[in-house]
Amino acid sequence: DALKSWISNQELSGFLLLFLAELPKLEGKLNSVRWPTLLSNFLKLIWCVSILEDNDAGITVTFQRLKPDPELICWSRDHMLVAMITFAGLGVWCVGVPLLLFSRIWALNDRQSPDNNRKYGFFIQGYEPQFWWWDIIVKRLDVLTMNLVTYTSLAADEKAKLLLFPILSGCQLGIFSWYKPFTEVQGGILDVLEMSLLITRFSLFSVVSIILIFSPSTVVTMILAGSLVALMALTCAYFGLHIVAQFLRGAAEDMKAEESSDKKDASKSTKQKKPKGMANLAGSSCGFVGPGIVLPLRLPTVPEVSSKMTSQRQVFPVNNVIVHVCFAFF
Repeated sequence: DALKSWISNQELSGFLLLFLAELPKLEGKLNSVRWPTLLSNFLKLIWCVSILEDNDAGITVTFQRLKPDPELICWSRDHMLVAMITFAGLGVWCVGVPLLLFSRIWALNDRQSPDNNRKYGFFIQGYEPQFWWWDIIVKRLDVLTMNLVTYTSLAADEKAKLLLFPILSGCQLGIFSWYKPFTEVQGGILDVLEMSLLITRFSLFSVVSIILIFSPSTVVTMILAGSLVALMALTCAYFGLHIVAQFLRGAAEDMKAEESSDKKDASKSTKQKKPKGMANLAGSSCGFVGPGIVLPLRLPTVPEVSSKMTSQRQVFPVNNVIVHVCFAFF
């Protein structure tokens, strides 16, 4: 019995170690698309709405029925199993895994080391070191609050939901404007892009709420809708131009690095072909080519070549921005 217990404990510890090792990959897949989808699908399973019905005695009573399946009465015996699975899924996948990932990154001694950046760079790349938690905590809370309003009965009236959307979007915009968590690379372009997208989201929900709640005239509605479409088109064009510019910038720097590498190879081959005793001409303003022929020559010295080759370029996290755009809009 003691041997079986020891073996089971070893298997459990091995499973936990394997789970922790694969946690960044698992959370990376959940973070991109599946986490918001899982959250909305779980919330739909407990989305109950009030429906007036007549009972057998002819008295009108209110029943709580499931919104996706009105045949099912909420919190009845048939619905309890679904509710238990829902709460378990919310606790494990939508809350437990992000908290476990947060604690895992928080416990790291050096979050910017190459090994940790390779494992957890999907979540911390592009942020200032003190705001490494922004994607795991703040962005998820933003998605969580929007989904709670959309797929639950916290706001039973549809107009109340429409009023809450711009309020939540404005809160997220204010929090971001106060902290500005992205890195200052390239003049803080990440903060500018995120700010423009959050302003667009706030404007979208605000204008839609005004149109649906106040029911303006056709002319005013067309003007508001046209302004909203123009704003979204300009925002998308602005973001697209930055994406294209970053790809072109990366290609240009790659070509420059290739060119510098070719120059280094050429300089090495030139040094190997020089006659013995002429090595001291490296870095001088003239070189000996043949009998009686002297041509101007400028060979790069070793420090010059090394300084060109060791220049590091800052990598712009385009993929990280695309992820945040998805979170900002959806």
